[in-house]
Amino acid sequence: AAIRWYHFRFPKSSDHKASVDFASVLSRLPAKMLRSDLVQLRVADMSSFDDIWRTVNKAYECETGTTGIAFKKDDRFVARQELEPSLSQGRVIAAMSNSSSGGQTILGCITVEVQVGDDGQRELHFGPFAVSDVAQGQGIGSMLLKAAEAIATQLKCARVTLGTVNHRADLFGFYEKRGFKQTGIAPFPEYAKHRLSRPAHFVTMAKQL
Repeated sequence: AAIRWYHFRFPKSSDHKASVDFASVLSRLPAKMLRSDLVQLRVADMSSFDDIWRTVNKAYECETGTTGIAFKKDDRFVARQELEPSLSQGRVIAAMSNSSSGGQTILGCITVEVQVGDDGQRELHFGPFAVSDVAQGQGIGSMLLKAAEAIATQLKCARVTLGTVNHRADLFGFYEKRGFKQTGIAPFPEYAKHRLSRPAHFVTMAKQL
């Protein structure tokens, strides 16, 4: 099945989306899956806009500039309308820090969406997916990804899918260790190519459930 989006969403004419109450689905997952000593997972809302914006842009900043793996000229989010729909529709799951003082910090997030694949089966697509640099190596990314997979199972999805740009080969191993396989490539959309600093395309990946 073709993967739909990464920096921009580029659906095919045959795409279908399903409206889902992710907060309700999340509440049905085992408590141990939603909480650790460090964080608890919940669906973010518009009050978290600035924190989600900063967390994602910081995590993706290695993709900007002219050195290393960089392939684009600007941040992951550059306009409010790139993030607002996901938050207003309740599709962003955030990892919130546990704090004895009552304050909470977003240490990671994953955006999810249910789609219908080319084979007519439901699939859960995710991205952007980010973990704060101060929380790397503490299992937060794995926790978010496992929650996304559990949500997909609850919703009777056949698979979980993602797309990443070919220059992010550093991410392939992370997903492959967790059961994802590369399924093909997809072109970068014409209307977004002005944001590239060098040619790029998407590598599509999926995990069957």
